[in-house]
Amino acid sequence: MTRPDVKAVLSEIKHVEVEPTTYCNRRCAFCDPGLPKGRHAEDTYLSTDVVVRLIDDLATLGYSQRFVFCGFGEPLAAWHEGLHGWIAYAHQKLPGAKLVLYTNLDMIEEGNGIGELVLLALPLSEIRANIYDLGPDPALRWPILASDPRVRFENHAGRPHGWWHSRAGNIQPVSEVEQSQVLAHRHRACRWFKTQLFLAAEGEWWTCCMDMKGEHRWPGGLFDLLTNPEYLQMREALTRAPVDRADLRPCSTCAYPWVGERP
Repeated sequence: MTRPDVKAVLSEIKHVEVEPTTYCNRRCAFCDPGLPKGRHAEDTYLSTDVVVRLIDDLATLGYSQRFVFCGFGEPLAAWHEGLHGWIAYAHQKLPGAKLVLYTNLDMIEEGNGIGELVLLALPLSEIRANIYDLGPDPALRWPILASDPRVRFENHAGRPHGWWHSRAGNIQPVSEVEQSQVLAHRHRACRWFKTQLFLAAEGEWWTCCMDMKGEHRWPGGLFDLLTNPEYLQMREALTRAPVDRADLRPCSTCAYPWVGERP
């Protein structure tokens, strides 16, 4: 495959996600059960060389969509492994990309040298704070974060589809319409794999950010992935599968119903 073909594949990608670490201090019901047993307790970190190589390759191809630090671990647990430097480098090399960080904010509370102002000093476009044991007003605990328009709080405690949103301290529950849209999205055609890339902390590419089984794994860098025959065949399968042929589902890594790719 020639480089122009690689650029054509990447042009369909709207979301590149890297998992800084497998470690997480939480065992959330919607995440942990689907992953390989004990993975959250492991101390595996994405290497700086792998992250830098990915960012350089994306810069070469002119990538300008979402670049996300998330995965199944807690990203801030990789702070002293280089996370803040990776974010700064992505900001430098991918000036048009939207840089997003997901975090449960627990590392801030545990006094790891990552205060609210330190977090806000990072050149991020958005900070998604997923919290699970609070009431409806996270601004009481993190007033500085809540005052910044880049920060979005999501409280999943007891609300599988009805979390709380916050923009610059304006905290309000998601409307019933928004909730129905979330649920409807889960029953539409699978576009996760088609429009995103997911690099796990082990340095392997997984199917997507909903791949809790690691059913398909591909080694190597970005160009290796975008020229991998198995990967490209899966992308093609998403395009050609009729909407009424569940047996043509190319993967079975998440709980989302597969109905094929809609026109």
